Amino acid sequence: MNRILCLSLFLFSLNVVGAVTTLTPFTIININELYENSITNVFFSPSSLKLEVSDDGSKFNDSESMLNIETNIPKVVYDIPYSISFTEISSKCIDLFDNEYILDNEFLGITVDSQSIGENYSVTFSDFNSDDGIYKSSNHRVALSFMPFSEIGASHEIKSCSGKIATEIGVEI
Repeated sequence: MNRILCLSLFLFSLNVVGAVTTLTPFTIININELYENSITNVFFSPSSLKLEVSDDGSKFNDSESMLNIETNIPKVVYDIPYSISFTEISSKCIDLFDNEYILDNEFLGITVDSQSIGENYSVTFSDFNSDDGIYKSSNHRVALSFMPFSEIGASHEIKSCSGKIATEIGVEI
């Protein structure tokens, strides 16, 4: 009888040791506290452009604006690469009879510091090109060039055009 009792206690011990416990870790990351230094402001100067029609009336004259980037990254930090991309480039024109023409990206050509760029493509820079005495900043010449109105496919003379550009600035970390 003693042998049977010892055997049953041994089996019971194995069952207790074989218990499984699951631990689920939980983490909260505040992105605002993860990166102390970042881009603080992005703006175009001038912020809106009034386009002039060429003397022969065939297209808009080329135009330009400055893209200004301000950061709270100390100027003593070197080699901070960043990229500029345009996530949306849209244009539409209306003719004299109020017919609307939605134009593809080829109506507007964009260059950033003489580097051609299109929708969803980016231009990368190895570091910011200026500072305000304390923090890094950058200024980039953005040039806009337009295709002739004759390539829009309008059946009548163009009365007006409007467009929108959405910009995204990304800092590599």
